[in-house]
Amino acid sequence: MYSYHADQWILFFFIYSLIGWIWECLYVGIQTRKLVNRGFMHGPCLPIYGFGAIAILFVTLPVKESPYLVFILGMLSASLLELVTGEVMEKLFKVRYWDYRKMPLNIKGYICLPASLLWGGASILLTFILHPPLEKMILSLPYGYSEMISLVLTLAAGIDFSQSFNEAMDLRAILVKMNEANDQIKRVSKRIEVIQAFVMADLEEKIKEIEETGKMEGLEKLVQAAKENLSSISERSMKKSMRILHRNPFAVSDQYKEALEHIKSVSLSKFEKKKD
Repeated sequence: MYSYHADQWILFFFIYSLIGWIWECLYVGIQTRKLVNRGFMHGPCLPIYGFGAIAILFVTLPVKESPYLVFILGMLSASLLELVTGEVMEKLFKVRYWDYRKMPLNIKGYICLPASLLWGGASILLTFILHPPLEKMILSLPYGYSEMISLVLTLAAGIDFSQSFNEAMDLRAILVKMNEANDQIKRVSKRIEVIQAFVMADLEEKIKEIEETGKMEGLEKLVQAAKENLSSISERSMKKSMRILHRNPFAVSDQYKEALEHIKSVSLSKFEKKKD
């Protein structure tokens, strides 16, 4: 079994997180035709790739004599990590930061066969081509250097992650508030439609009935509640939410679809204005 010190594992994690970030920036940049600082965090670090690489190395290095086992074990370990991470993130943040539901043979949209096969291919590339020279470089670092570098990177990533986590939670809070406001506005619209139907049927009698039953008062309360939900969304929270959506342009939300699409449209329009 291959073994490294904790600080060496940490350095491998950040190296592969950087490589994953470069890959994602290029991939998404080609699709969107603009530069994108891809990922959950602000810095050049995509933890899902770092953890994926560590998981792959952990299961494949002991069996590296067999490329078939490297492919299968690497594919399974990385796919399992992607499945668990995707499900946890959606439950926590109410947003899918990747979505494979349109891909063949997917599981809940978090993983799919094509992506899993790519993980298997990446396991071969990682184990036999990328890792050996990187391993040699990390193991050649003088005593104390790897500890110091890993500590600095961990502290920087911790600060970055905490800020990004707050942005994601701000986005979740905004989605909830906007969804509540939308529901309240829809309820107002339905009540107005009912009142209009009453009025058209018998104007004087229905107006009197509306006044007596206090239906107008109920409408005012709904409108006020919707206004309060929208006004409670601070400009600072909205800006923070837009930043995380810039880094994740393909994010979707089943529960808060309308609200997320609205924020995306506002974010895109502001981005285009800055370009002009």
